[in-house]
Amino acid sequence: MLDFPVRETVLDNGLKVLTVEHRVAPITTVWVWYRVGSRNERPGITGISHWVEHMCFKGGIEFGKGDIFKEVARVGGYNNGMTSTDFTVYFETVPSAHGDLGLRIEADRMANARFDPDEAAAERTVIISEREGAENWPTFLLGEETALGVPGGALAGS
Repeated sequence: MLDFPVRETVLDNGLKVLTVEHRVAPITTVWVWYRVGSRNERPGITGISHWVEHMCFKGGIEFGKGDIFKEVARVGGYNNGMTSTDFTVYFETVPSAHGDLGLRIEADRMANARFDPDEAAAERTVIISEREGAENWPTFLLGEETALGVPGGALAGS
């Protein structure tokens, strides 16, 4: 097991920031975890956590629609997000020289996420399609019925 010291900082607004320095490769990865997932939904009205995750990729003030993926790819990085039972997470992994990009994206997403009504309807269709695909896996349905898996249309990855 790798053992790297974790530094914890709590900002004035209560945001907890964990940092780990591991100088093996010249990359920086930013992960933002929110303690909200499908467990926060009501039976029969599910999938909203996953939908919000998708909508938060639609941009904010600094990064407009499509800019998040475009800007991360432009510097040779990778990003994604996922929703599970207990959390929703977003991440960017970029060359260290562009480490601020992940922080700027997450700050914009956190404070300025836009929920354009036209985009909302389109993304609803995407989520329904992803859920229908997941329903082909018996473990998905088992998890939904027993709370052992990833219920409520919350799919790993987007």
